[in-house]
Amino acid sequence: MTDVWGQKSETLDGLKGAWKQFMANRQNDIKNMVSLLVLAQANAIPGVNTGYDGFFKRMFQWPFYIFSTRSTKESSWLASTRSLFLDTYKELHHAIAKNDMKTIKYLTSDSFAIDTINTQKKQNTDLSYIWRFHREVNPTQIVSLRCIEAYLATEDPKIGNRLMVHALVKFDTEQSLEIYDRKGYALHQPAQGSTPRDVAVGGPIPAVRRNVVQYFVFEKRMWYDSPWVIREQLWDVPPTKAK
Repeated sequence: MTDVWGQKSETLDGLKGAWKQFMANRQNDIKNMVSLLVLAQANAIPGVNTGYDGFFKRMFQWPFYIFSTRSTKESSWLASTRSLFLDTYKELHHAIAKNDMKTIKYLTSDSFAIDTINTQKKQNTDLSYIWRFHREVNPTQIVSLRCIEAYLATEDPKIGNRLMVHALVKFDTEQSLEIYDRKGYALHQPAQGSTPRDVAVGGPIPAVRRNVVQYFVFEKRMWYDSPWVIREQLWDVPPTKAK
């Protein structure tokens, strides 16, 4: 009898990869903690005032918060920030559906702005779109948080602080997209129980709801009086380009 396991073989169940991923996750947790601590020291967390926190709070209360970057609890320091991100996410998707270029440019930057604007220019103007947000399947989550001192002038900025912040945010939502032609006929797949899509009616025809998971990188330059903007979209699996 030959023992097939008597020769060199790979570790079962990808445990080596699991260990590497575990270590990467721990490193991310530490970087999240450091970034959130820096924001707290600068009193730069939206909806949270840490500017008057004394020695006792910094030593005995802050540790309970600075490890909560990925938390989705309402008691976490970033609860208001997550709500802000979700509002921006919804506002941007409504703007994309309406081809509202002014809002798109206001809420995006860098490569994501370029890609989105170029896509909008190719949009069929004979069609109209209605994007609807129905609910969060899972609460909006900040996966990673990073900040650096990016304002390098000798004098302090007139507003805010010297920090530039990036946040990788996960959105797990239920949404739908309605598409109509010039005559008002629905071209989308109607929700179950709705009017068939080949019939035009006076009101909108609900579209099938779909669960969508998306990852976006938000950016805030703290020395500008400007909103958080989306600068990049990341993918679990990179999308394939049509040849």
